[in-house]
Amino acid sequence: MTEDAISPCDTVLGLTCLSMVAVGVLGYMAPYWAMASRVLSREHTAVGLAAINTVAALGGFFGPYVIGQNATADDVSLGLYFPIGCLLVCALMLAFLKVPRESRAPEAEQVAPVTTS
Repeated sequence: MTEDAISPCDTVLGLTCLSMVAVGVLGYMAPYWAMASRVLSREHTAVGLAAINTVAALGGFFGPYVIGQNATADDVSLGLYFPIGCLLVCALMLAFLKVPRESRAPEAEQVAPVTTS
């Protein structure tokens, strides 16, 4: 056995780390789309969701190109700084987003049913 052989512990650790990355990257999708439709008004929801989808499609098109241009044959970690930076910018934008709370009518202002005698 050589020194460069991968031990089972390294494989389990690597798979665990990749699973955690997948949870972090993919776990936001359902709350993100729900929050986008909640923040936007009814009239602007379709346009807003289309704009979000367009930016995502552009990222899917240009992302591999940027990663490939920044990565070298010896070290691909330089190419991965771009998606890391994009995820950090998205996290900051979501952290400062103000989600409006649903307003409820106070109990006293609710209209009581009219009864006739």
